[in-house]
Amino acid sequence: AGGMSTSTSIPPFSQRLAGVRRHLSADGADAVVITELLNVRYLSGFVGSAGLLVITASECHLLVDGRYEEVVRAGHAAGHIAATRISRVKNYDTSLIETLRDGGWARVAFEGNHTTVAQFGRWSHGLPSVDWLPVYDWVEVLRAVKDYGEIRRLREGAHRLSEVAAALGTWVAAGRTEREVAGDIDAAMRRA
Repeated sequence: AGGMSTSTSIPPFSQRLAGVRRHLSADGADAVVITELLNVRYLSGFVGSAGLLVITASECHLLVDGRYEEVVRAGHAAGHIAATRISRVKNYDTSLIETLRDGGWARVAFEGNHTTVAQFGRWSHGLPSVDWLPVYDWVEVLRAVKDYGEIRRLREGAHRLSEVAAALGTWVAAGRTEREVAGDIDAAMRRA
């Protein structure tokens, strides 16, 4: 197990992307637009409040705004961000349309349960020749099966929470208010 720690410290993005690419192939799509931030993080390692991915059979294109560009490029260089291309955007919809137009993809899947009607309207108006394919739970199905690193982190989290639970007896005492006990629990949870 000692030799596994280095290889499992970085999530297996290539395996995750391969899962999405299997869906692309099965549904006959040229690309998929990933907008749900939890899914963007799962597939690329990018953590932020805005960003999206365009995944094709050979590329993983990450679009981020200027707030994140520097940290994303540093994370990519360190192998913590999986992307074959990184683009800085000013407007996500406009940049997505340009990216898809430049790629020349005719059939584009998108996360139907995470894309607003307004977003889809802007995309389809900007690229009327594209055959848009709403898809559901492609990434969520992959996320449901945990890899070694995720299992390790879940176990560590459970261990830390168990330590907090074990300390409850020291905080609950006569004369203490519920608010005081809750404050102790909250503080311990943040530390854990």
